[in-house]
Amino acid sequence: MKRILVVDDDPLIRQLCRDILKGLGLEIADTGNPLEAINLWSSSPFDLMITDIKMPVMSGLELMAKIKEKTPDAAFVVITGHGDYSLAVEAIKLGVYDFINKPFRREDLEMTVRDVMYKLELLNEINRLKMFTRLHMASNEIMHTFDINTAVRFGLENALKETRASEGIVYLYDGDSGKFNKLYSIPEDLELPDTLLKKAIESDVPIIEDGSVTAAIGSLKRTLGVLGVRYINERSGSADPEVVAVISRILGMTIDNILLFKDLKRKVQEVEDLLLNIIKVLSNALDAKSPWTKGHSERVCSYSLMIAEEMGLDREAKRILEMAALLHDIGKIGMYDYILNKPDKLLPQEFEIVKLHPLKGAEILRPISHLQEVIKVISHHHEHYDGSGYPDGLRGESIPLLSRILQVADAFDAMTSERPYRKIPGINRAIEELKSCSGRQFDPSTVEAFIRALNRKRNYMDMRTFQAV
Repeated sequence: MKRILVVDDDPLIRQLCRDILKGLGLEIADTGNPLEAINLWSSSPFDLMITDIKMPVMSGLELMAKIKEKTPDAAFVVITGHGDYSLAVEAIKLGVYDFINKPFRREDLEMTVRDVMYKLELLNEINRLKMFTRLHMASNEIMHTFDINTAVRFGLENALKETRASEGIVYLYDGDSGKFNKLYSIPEDLELPDTLLKKAIESDVPIIEDGSVTAAIGSLKRTLGVLGVRYINERSGSADPEVVAVISRILGMTIDNILLFKDLKRKVQEVEDLLLNIIKVLSNALDAKSPWTKGHSERVCSYSLMIAEEMGLDREAKRILEMAALLHDIGKIGMYDYILNKPDKLLPQEFEIVKLHPLKGAEILRPISHLQEVIKVISHHHEHYDGSGYPDGLRGESIPLLSRILQVADAFDAMTSERPYRKIPGINRAIEELKSCSGRQFDPSTVEAFIRALNRKRNYMDMRTFQAV
């Protein structure tokens, strides 16, 4: 009997999993403590672990990593309510076979566990067959790619190598249209008749016909395509249908995982796009509080991303910086309008109120777990390079890089915008001010990067910023 260990700090989830999985004839153990889960696994290994990601004491990712140390081929299914792209990538690297999002239905868990058990039985079959040693080594490379074309090319090349066939081809199957689309073949002009392809996807075993062997590529969830190998003439030999069947299953598992990952990535992107749109609405609402700050946050965002691009920051850093720039003044949302719109320079006590806005902003955003890195940037975007800034008096490299970038962008927009107590100083004056304060208020490398980017893009900027004093 197959054994499954369920790890979740929610007793209701554990009870639900027990009730559902016992109906599949499986032996179930469960615990809400990751440390106890490690002991249970060590005392008597399980075939599969179903675990939550967010748990006290130890996260699901940490738990899976420790189990992997004991059992390198351990299999996992992740139950989570957190759509996080980076967590998904780490989980897949640790050997996660599938994801179940909370709340889930009985049929979702049943189908997922059945599918994983099917995959595990396949892997056990491969391990049992010594004649497939080389194939097993190749399968590891196939199954650890995140690109369908790479997986298919490598899978077909190994199919030809193991079967000694002359030609080979892989089709993807579109279940909606019923059409087959050739993805890769050796040689390039090879084609198989639709009648043979249809026989392959309708059969549970490989089809041997006219010097070719074809097998369906798929998982328990869906049919994904067809793998075929062919011999030029009868004297060339004949393919072992079992080899073709195993490679087609490996391709099916791999392609299914890649499609799962892409779908998860798409859903996470949709959530992030929605979040960014909400942030832009909040940003515009904040800027609208004063006629002097209209469009300020979007311009600061644009300048910040110019600097990030010039400094060669990666996509994730730019994403965090973009949200931080749009929200950097969110702490002013509860500030008195008379301070924001005051026609004269602020009094010392008024400026002390303004200085609270980075911390107020962090406080407003703290309940949103997705924005924790953004909060760090916002909290310190008024720190000075020489330690004279606020709120914590950080200096030099101890100030987060993204905060240093945001500070330069924010200051530049302030210096090139009209205020009730002065006219626009002009872009040249602003650049001189950045240079003058470099090393004291601003990070020198950030100022240099911004000026380089600015000089290249002047012709594309808002002409507002080029008005002279």
